[in-house]
Amino acid sequence: MKNGNLTIEIIRRLTTLTPVKVVAEDNPLEFFKTRSGLYIFDTFKELLLHNLIEKQIDAVDSTIAYVDLAQSANVAEIGTELPADYVFEDVYFFLCYLKALLKKQWGGKDGDLLSNGSSNIFSLKVGGESLGVSVRWSADDRGWFCFAGRLGANRWPASYRMFSATAA
Repeated sequence: MKNGNLTIEIIRRLTTLTPVKVVAEDNPLEFFKTRSGLYIFDTFKELLLHNLIEKQIDAVDSTIAYVDLAQSANVAEIGTELPADYVFEDVYFFLCYLKALLKKQWGGKDGDLLSNGSSNIFSLKVGGESLGVSVRWSADDRGWFCFAGRLGANRWPASYRMFSATAA
C-alpha cells in the first residue's frame, strides 16, 4: 500500500501450508454443529450452511497459503498483496478444508491456524457475494468459534492471519 512516496507493508511473507488431504467422506454439514470445543455462530449457519447440499468430492491434496498481517487492513488492501485467486469460491470444498484444519488442531493445538486468540480470516465468494469467515480459538471457552459475515470496509488488526485459496 502506498502512502505518498512510502510503500507500507500490509502483510508479512506468504507461507505455503503443507497440503491437507480432503477426502470424499468429509461431510461439513455434520461437522459444523455447535458442541463442546466448537461454537458455530448463526451467521455462519445462515450464510454458508443453510443452502449447502452435500456432494461427492474426489479426494484431493490441496495447497493453500496464509499471510500474517503486519498492520491493520481491510480485505481489499490485503488482496492486493495476495495471489490473484486468493478467494475461496467452492463453499463445500472450503468447509471440507476448514474441517480438516480444525480437526488437526482440535483442543487448540498449535498448527496452521492461529490458536492464540487472534482470528484466522478467509475470503469467500458465495452466490456472487463477498463474505468473510473468521475462525478463532478461545482459551477461556476451550473451543473454536466460527463466524461469517458480509465483507465491508472492516479492518482486520495486525496479528490476524488471512488465508489464500492458492499458494501462487
